[in-house]
Amino acid sequence: MTIRQTGPSARQSRGFGRRTAGQSARRAPQPSPEPVEAGDRVQKRRRPGDVVPVSAGRHGACAAVRRRRHHSGFTGHQDSVITLTETECAVPNAGPSRTGRKQRGSRWPVLLGLLALCYAVAALGGLASTDAGDTYNALDRPAWAPPGWLFGPVWTVLYGTIAVAAWLVLRNPHGPTRTAMTWWSVQLLLNLAWTPLFFTAGEYGLAFLDICLLLAALLTTMVLFARHCGTAALLLVPYALWVTFASALNLAIWLSHT
Repeated sequence: MTIRQTGPSARQSRGFGRRTAGQSARRAPQPSPEPVEAGDRVQKRRRPGDVVPVSAGRHGACAAVRRRRHHSGFTGHQDSVITLTETECAVPNAGPSRTGRKQRGSRWPVLLGLLALCYAVAALGGLASTDAGDTYNALDRPAWAPPGWLFGPVWTVLYGTIAVAAWLVLRNPHGPTRTAMTWWSVQLLLNLAWTPLFFTAGEYGLAFLDICLLLAALLTTMVLFARHCGTAALLLVPYALWVTFASALNLAIWLSHT
């Protein structure tokens, strides 16, 4: 014969068991994300996959990609957290949309600066040899020498490709670009020096030496550019072909005048 306990004492004992379980569950420590204060000046380097509270905002968490909610047991309290991506962890205190707009907007001034530099080299070369057309027509040229009017349009296009190639490397670098840009600058300086040597000074031998060094620096630049951006190296191929042709023409003129 089984005797069941009824009445207030039984209900209190059962209720006491439930309350005890609930209280123990509420007292159990819940995993919580590392808090980040919005105005904290000490920036901590975070790794992809780290979670931080939404209350930290963009300044403390970089940006939100996926939002998840953690329910803390019987209390029903919800803590919203955000998950960081690799790109957003690399740029502290900046959201993806704001940072992306800033980076895209900062690319065009670099391109304009490179174009201005290359065409400034062309302008300086033109000022150094104002009578280049007459001098070229008076030279003892080989039969395969192009007409003098062709050099202007060709160099106008080539200087543009030189600037765009450098811009592509600076925009999508795969490691340090100092060495590649140094060689790019060297070939540009050698390019600038050739026109005064050939047309103004009439030193065809020194001009040939200069253009050979220019071709070597250009080929080195192409190899270094290919490590960062294949398109940038391909853009320099017409330039290299034209410099090779100009080297042969320079050599032929130098030999015919010695």
